[in-house]
Amino acid sequence: MNGHNIYGSLYGVNFDPKVFGLLIRDLHARPGAWELEYEPLKKRLDATES
Repeated sequence: MNGHNIYGSLYGVNFDPKVFGLLIRDLHARPGAWELEYEPLKKRLDATES
């Protein structure tokens, strides 16, 4: 999505149409949100799963 892969702890978003749609709309409205919010969230969640 926008050059970013959705993997690790956020991978399940790919299979939930409603959540995936919300993510797409949010990233379309706020293009910098991936780097500011989603990537740090993914890293924190991945760290708790290890």
